[in-house]
Amino acid sequence: MKKYILITIILLSLASFAYADEPNFDVNPGLTPDSPFYFIDEFFEGTPDNPQEAQEFREEKIAEALAMAREGKKEYAKIALKRAGEYGDILEKEITPEMEDRIKKRKSETHDVFSYISEEIPELKEETLKQISQDEKISLAAEVSGKIQTLCNSLSKLDPKQYAETCKSNDDSPQWLKKQHEDLSQDQKEHAKIFAKKLQQCMNSPKDCDCEGMGVKSFESICKQESTKMAACRSGDQEACSSTSKDFNPADYLPDYLIDVMFDMMENDRNEDDQDPKEDDFCGEGDDQAECRSQEFKKKAPQECLDAGLTGSSTEDFKKCREIFEKNNKEKEEKNDEDKNQDNPYKCMDVEDKAEKLKCFEKMFGGFKEEYGDDFDNSFEHDSEEFKKELMEKREEFPNQFPSSGKAIDVPDNSDDKYNEKYTEFPGDITEEGRDSNQNVPQLPDSYTEDMKREYEEKYGQYPQDNYKDDSSSEYSDGEYQDDYSDEPPKNDEQYSEQDQKGEEQDTSEEASKEE
Repeated sequence: MKKYILITIILLSLASFAYADEPNFDVNPGLTPDSPFYFIDEFFEGTPDNPQEAQEFREEKIAEALAMAREGKKEYAKIALKRAGEYGDILEKEITPEMEDRIKKRKSETHDVFSYISEEIPELKEETLKQISQDEKISLAAEVSGKIQTLCNSLSKLDPKQYAETCKSNDDSPQWLKKQHEDLSQDQKEHAKIFAKKLQQCMNSPKDCDCEGMGVKSFESICKQESTKMAACRSGDQEACSSTSKDFNPADYLPDYLIDVMFDMMENDRNEDDQDPKEDDFCGEGDDQAECRSQEFKKKAPQECLDAGLTGSSTEDFKKCREIFEKNNKEKEEKNDEDKNQDNPYKCMDVEDKAEKLKCFEKMFGGFKEEYGDDFDNSFEHDSEEFKKELMEKREEFPNQFPSSGKAIDVPDNSDDKYNEKYTEFPGDITEEGRDSNQNVPQLPDSYTEDMKREYEEKYGQYPQDNYKDDSSSEYSDGEYQDDYSDEPPKNDEQYSEQDQKGEEQDTSEEASKEE
């Protein structure tokens, strides 16, 4: 009897052990490969470009393989694994940053499934190992996509030149990256307007040039250097006039879309000079106009244009200069493409191996974080859903002040008219209605940024007033305020009886109890 009991206990233990090894994978397989109607399932699934659909179909195929392995149907399990691999290939290429959490959560579960299948059907061990390897690649691809998204969003705000070199999408890029590039291209259009305005200010008044406000970190140093020389030159310093940088190449500092802006402004400036030379901001009335404009061309034009013998004496020179520059720049880009390799910190997009690609982006991420410091960390705030929602509301309410870049557009003139123009659309601003009647200081709407508050403080000598009046300092701080605006009689009124006072105290006590 004891012998039978012992055998029963052993069998039960083995059964429980087998059950414990069953993978926990809560995906419904639906039609399996052994079904005569399986072709219908295949037809409707097709080959999706959408990574979310590809992930769902891959999980379904893994569930099908698991079901077939449980029944010992090797060939059908192999068919399901093959299809899972095809959907995995789509995921490797198209996976989005938003899918990273789901991929990480599923990875351990799918690994258990593949281990179970290889134990149940040893002949499929090679196929399951391929699936496990693909799981790792998909997980790395998800992590890489997250790094790319964060890095490129930050660079688009901090350094458009570096963004253009690092984050360019091409025909082989995933759809989400192409979409992000399109969205950021809209920001570039807004940035180009700001850049053009700042550049025009620098051309008109070099000493007031706002190089930092142009929004291109790589351009700041050369901008400050050249604007300082130009200001000194216009003040009569001939040495400064002759010391302008001869080797200045806009392509070394600016992204393509801003180079176009620079050439357009140079052409427009030349056309305006032709129409009315006397209104030229660069040349005095007593100067030789042709010679003066030629000198300006030499200061601004790329060296290859000067080497070609162009002088800026006609509008045609500007057109020829643009053609020369674009041709040379294209040749340089093609040569750089030939020389590129994965050791170049700005060529991570071209690295094929997912693990190496992730290392490359992590290294680049750390380098930019060190270079830009707090600005790099703060740029992440713009990726939050709360910020996006707030930004959309600002754009609808104040479209001129909040373009798609999310930054208020500065007006580069500090005169009162221009200063007012910058903020007139904000409620309660620098208008007679928006001033505190006692101190003539603008009120402070909730929508003001910290930069605006600081500008107020610099202009008026104190921090802006909050958008309310303090009763303690108001003309209505005495009993007259209560007589005019309160429905209750004054507390010192003779008609205010002792019974009324007790009733009020009781009401106050009840309210306090409720609050507690």
